[in-house]
Amino acid sequence: MTYTGQSSMICLQASEIYNLQKRTSPFTRPRGAEYSANHSRMCLHPGVCAYIHDIVEGAKPLLQTGSLKALQLVVTAPDNGRALEKFVFRLSQNSIIPADLRKVELSQLEESFRALCLKLSVSDNLLKPLPPRCSYKILLQLPMESLGSLHSKQVSDGAERAWIAAEPTDDMINVPKVVPLKDLSCELCSLQLYVEQTTDDYGHVAIAGPS
Repeated sequence: MTYTGQSSMICLQASEIYNLQKRTSPFTRPRGAEYSANHSRMCLHPGVCAYIHDIVEGAKPLLQTGSLKALQLVVTAPDNGRALEKFVFRLSQNSIIPADLRKVELSQLEESFRALCLKLSVSDNLLKPLPPRCSYKILLQLPMESLGSLHSKQVSDGAERAWIAAEPTDDMINVPKVVPLKDLSCELCSLQLYVEQTTDDYGHVAIAGPS
């Protein structure tokens, strides 16, 4: 397996087939919620909800140790699994943390994250529509030295869904169009959110019929 630089890509693929017939099909807007929630979407698919929960729980220790460099949500074609679109969350954590975290304006940080979520909720207006019956996978980018400790922890925890090393081509998009969405910066970290989208014509993607 080929790795680039000092990092490797590890991948957890959903056991369920995620139907992206429409970008918003598995999601709905909640009612009776505050302003920020009304502009986001809640997932209705229990399998997707469980998958997202597993991703968050699996990423927590990596965030706490500063090992997580980037998270990618890769949307793949229904016929050959090639990457069509990639949401990239690129994280840089400061090595020196303020001794008193209360000095960090947490309310401003929360507001920045809310703005990022709102930008995500309208990002489909900036991107071309996807073909029906796409799937997806989540990739995490880690330093290579973190991979061994992650595998050891999975074994000790008896994880049902284990992180596995991804193929080098799993997230490859040739000559992508980059769409910047949002940057966030504070004393603790900086986060870049952008989308890489293939410039190929989706019309040449073979679409599978209903199963």
